[in-house]
Amino acid sequence: MAMALVALAALLPWPGLAAQPVEQMVSRWRKAPQHVPSTHVPDGPLLGNGQMGITVGFSEWDVLDAKVAFHVGHNAFFAAPTGNWKISSCGYTDLTRAGRKALGGLSVSFPASASTKPAGSAELFPANGSFVWSKGGAGIHAWVHAAEDVLILNLTSSVPGRAKLVLWTYNGCSGPPNPTAARNTTDALPTQAQQIGSTLHVARANGWEYQLQAYEVQWFHLLTAGEAGARLVNFSFTSQCGAVEGPCMTAEVEVSPHATMLTLELQKSSWKKPMPEPRALSDLSELERSHVQIWRHFWAKSFINLPDSQITTFYWHMSQYLLRISSTGYASPGLFGPFVNDDQVGWMGDLTLNYNAEASYYGAASSNHLELFEPYLQTILDYLPSARLMADSQYPGSACAGALYFAGHILPFGVTSSSNGDMGQKQMGLFASVPFILYWRYTRDPNFAQRAFPFFEGLARFWECVLVEEQDGLLHDAQDCAEELCSPDGVNQKDPTVVLSMLPAFFRTAGELAALLGHPESQRRWAAHARRIAAYPTARWRGKDVLRNSAGQGEESGPTGGQFASFPLGTVSLSSSATSLEVVRQSLEHFFDIWPGGKQGNSFCSIFAAANRVAWRPAHLFQLWESYLKNQSDPDCIMYPNGMVLGCGGTGLENVGATAYVNELLLQSHEGFLRIFPGWNSTGSFHLRAEGGFEVMAERDAAEVTSLSIHTLQRCSSSCRLRSPWKVSHVRVNGHMWPVTDGELEFPVAPRTSYELQPDRRFWV
Repeated sequence: MAMALVALAALLPWPGLAAQPVEQMVSRWRKAPQHVPSTHVPDGPLLGNGQMGITVGFSEWDVLDAKVAFHVGHNAFFAAPTGNWKISSCGYTDLTRAGRKALGGLSVSFPASASTKPAGSAELFPANGSFVWSKGGAGIHAWVHAAEDVLILNLTSSVPGRAKLVLWTYNGCSGPPNPTAARNTTDALPTQAQQIGSTLHVARANGWEYQLQAYEVQWFHLLTAGEAGARLVNFSFTSQCGAVEGPCMTAEVEVSPHATMLTLELQKSSWKKPMPEPRALSDLSELERSHVQIWRHFWAKSFINLPDSQITTFYWHMSQYLLRISSTGYASPGLFGPFVNDDQVGWMGDLTLNYNAEASYYGAASSNHLELFEPYLQTILDYLPSARLMADSQYPGSACAGALYFAGHILPFGVTSSSNGDMGQKQMGLFASVPFILYWRYTRDPNFAQRAFPFFEGLARFWECVLVEEQDGLLHDAQDCAEELCSPDGVNQKDPTVVLSMLPAFFRTAGELAALLGHPESQRRWAAHARRIAAYPTARWRGKDVLRNSAGQGEESGPTGGQFASFPLGTVSLSSSATSLEVVRQSLEHFFDIWPGGKQGNSFCSIFAAANRVAWRPAHLFQLWESYLKNQSDPDCIMYPNGMVLGCGGTGLENVGATAYVNELLLQSHEGFLRIFPGWNSTGSFHLRAEGGFEVMAERDAAEVTSLSIHTLQRCSSSCRLRSPWKVSHVRVNGHMWPVTDGELEFPVAPRTSYELQPDRRFWV
C-alpha cells in the first residue's frame, strides 16, 4: 500500500477546495492491481457516486502496450427474482445461490509508440473523486460525476495516434439453464451490443420477460461516445471478448497532446424498451462544476487530523470516501459496494444482515454523514412485506400476528437472495435495526420516526413472540444461534450474547418512537422489556469471569471476546460498574489471546471500537490498530491503496465502519454526555457529530485541549453535558462561567447556536 501526503497544488486536478487534510491526500499504486477483476475485494482505484461504481485495472508498467480498464457495477444490478418467495438465482427458477452480477466495462489501449517507457504512475484523489494514470507519453484523467451515472475520461498522448476502445458486458451466470427462459440452453442473462450513430452501446438485462409478473426487469445500458469534438471511428462487434466477458463493441479514437474527451454513461430502461434514450447529458463544464461542489460540501461536514498517525488519518478519510461512492440513492450496497466485476462474486455480493451490511454505517453518524444511511434504510423498509411473509410462515398464529422476521441474505427492492432463510440466527432483524437506532440517536427526527415505526413495531412483535420469561423474571432467548457458530440444525445456543447486547437498546428506541408518535401503551411495554433482558452468560478463563458466546452447550458456546457487550449498541461502558467493566475487559483479553492482532475474520469493524469503549489497554490497542493497517506480510489482512481493508474473512466494505473507533478516540457521546479526546493524548483535531444534536470541533496539543467549539443543530437537547477536558473547577462558555462538578459540566443550549468553551485558568484543580 502506497500512501503519501503531498502538495495539493501540484497534484489535484481541481484546485480551490477549502483547506482540509483530505486535500493533501493521494493514494498511489506502485504496481498494477492484482485483484481486478475480482470475486472479492478489489485492490485497484475506485470511483463512483454511491450507486454506480468503477473499479480500475491497468497493465504492469513493463508491458509495452498500455491498457487501462474501467469495470462498471451498480447497486441496483442483480439477477431478477422468481417465485413467491422472490428467491433469486441468475434469473432462473432453481433455488441455488445468486445475487449481484457484473455489468460491463470500458478498456482503453494506447498505441505502443505512446507508452514505451517501462514506468508510470497511477494516483487516486479522494478530495474530488478523480483518478490520474500515465505511462510514457500516454495519460488518463478520469472521474465519475458525484450525482449522475457518467464516467468522464480525458485521454492524452505525446505521440499522436489512435487509441483502441472496447466496451463490453458479461456473459452468463452459474447454475443450470432455465428452459423457460433459455431457448438455446444458454445460462446467460440477456445482452446486446451495437453501434448507435457515433456511440458504442452494450446492455445487460437483470432477468427475463417471464419474470415481469413478479419483478420489474430492466435493461442496464452502457454508452461510450466522444465529446468536445472527439469522434469514434472503425466500429466493430465481437460476440465473445474474453473468458468471462460477453459481447462487446470496439472503436478507435484519435489521441494527441491535447485532451480527447470520452464519456461512459449508464442508463436504465424497462424490459419492453430495450434501447436507451437519446443522450441528454448536462453541459460538461457544468458537470465538472457541480461535481466539485458536491465533493466540497461532503468534505466540509467533518474531518480528523492525527499528525502522529498518518495511517489512521488516511484510513479515516478513505473510508469516508468509500462509503460516499458506495451508498447514496435508493439501493443499498452489499459486501463489496457497487464494485462487483465478476459474476461469481463472493457471498452473492448481497446484504448479509448478521453484521456485514450494518457495519458499514457504524461510524457514519459520528462522522456527520447521515445522508449516507438512506439507501440502507430504504432497502430494509422495502423488505418489510417479505419479512412479514417469513414471520407468518415460520411463526403462524395470533400470538405472533404482525411480526417481522428477516432472512440472512437480502437485496434491494424486497428481494431475498438465498434460500437458507435466517441461517438459524434470529438476530438478523436486530442487526438490521442498528443503523436505524444510530440514525435516531443522532437526529431525533420525527419524520424518520414516522417512517421507521412500522419496522420497529413489527420487529418488537417478533421478539415479544419468541422471548421467554423464566423463573428469574427476566426475558430469555431460549432457542437461537450465536452468530454464525451453528447451522440451522445445529446445537441450540440459548441466550446469545450478541442478541442480549442489542435487545435493550432496540426496545428503548422502539419505546421512544412510540412515545413521540402517540402510542403510550406500546411505549410503556417496550420500555419495560428493555429493563428485563437476561444477563450475559459467563464462564471462567484464567480464574476470572468472561462472557460466553451463549448459554448453550457445545464448544461454540465457550468464552470469547464478548465485544458485543460494549459495541455497537451494548450495555457496558465506562459509566458501568467496575465489575461489569472487568468482565468485558477480561473477555477482550481472551479475544486477543485467541486472535493475535485482532485478526479474526469478522472483527475489524467492531473489536477496536468495543475495546476502546471500555478503555481496554488503550496504548496497546492503538499499536495493534496501526499494525493491522500497516501490515504488508499477511495478504489476507491488509489495507489496499484504495483504502479498502481486506478483513481476514475476505470481505471489505463493512470495514469502513471501524471509523467508529477512530471517532471515539476523539469524541464519545453514547453515554448521554460528551467526552472530548477520551482516547487520544497527542496532537490532533477533529470536526465530528455527537448524539443529542451537536457538532463538535476541537484541537489539542501534546499537553492539553487548546480549542473546543460546540454547535447545536435544529433538533438538539435542551442542555449540553460533558466531561470537562480540563482539570479546572470552572469553564467559560461564550464568556459565561459554569462550574465543573465531579469532572462534569452542563449548560443550557438553544438550537443552531455556537458555543466556545475555555478553561478558567484561575481555578485549576
